[in-house]
Amino acid sequence: METTYQKILREAQGKQFKNIQDSRNWFHQVALNVSKSRISALDVIKEKASVKNLKTASPELLLYNYIPKTKQKLPYYDIFPIVFPFKIEKDGFYGYNLHYLPPNLRAALMDSIHGAARMSYALSSKSNLFSVCVKKYLNSQIQSKIVAIPRTEWDLVLFLPLQRFQKQSENSVWRDSIKKIKRK
Repeated sequence: METTYQKILREAQGKQFKNIQDSRNWFHQVALNVSKSRISALDVIKEKASVKNLKTASPELLLYNYIPKTKQKLPYYDIFPIVFPFKIEKDGFYGYNLHYLPPNLRAALMDSIHGAARMSYALSSKSNLFSVCVKKYLNSQIQSKIVAIPRTEWDLVLFLPLQRFQKQSENSVWRDSIKKIKRK
C-alpha cells in the first residue's frame, strides 16, 4: 500500500517546474493539505535506507526518532528532528534542526544550505536563522534508524508537517524561535 509520502513523491516526480520557487510553492501547497494524522515521520523513516556513517564533508539532511536525555529540563523538544549535522563527536553530533523554524523561514534557510558545500557552525554566524536551530543529539538517545533524505527530496520534506514537539505546540515553538532571531 502506498503511503502519503510515497504518493506525494510520485506526483512530484511527474511534475515539470519552471524554477525552484515554482517547485517550492507546489510542495508547500501539498504539505499544507497533508494533515498530521495522514503522514508520519516513522513512515518516512521506514521507506529510507539507514545511514551508516555520518559525514560533514557535504550537506546531509537526516531524519530519525529522538528522545532527549534531559527532556525533563527542556521547555520543549522535537521527537522527529530533521537535521543537517555539522560536527560529529564520539557520543553524537551537533546539527541544525529545521523544525525549529516555521515553513517560510525554513525555505529561506534552505536557500543558504543549497549553496553550501559543507555544513559548519560558522553558518550560524552568517544567519540568525541557523542559530535557533543548533542542537546536540546523543547517539544513545536515537530511537530509530537514521535516514538520509536525498537532495532531490529536500524541498518536499522541508514542508511536510513531520515535527512532533513535546511540551509546547509548534506555533509556540516557532514564536519563541522568531523572538530569539529578532533579539540577535
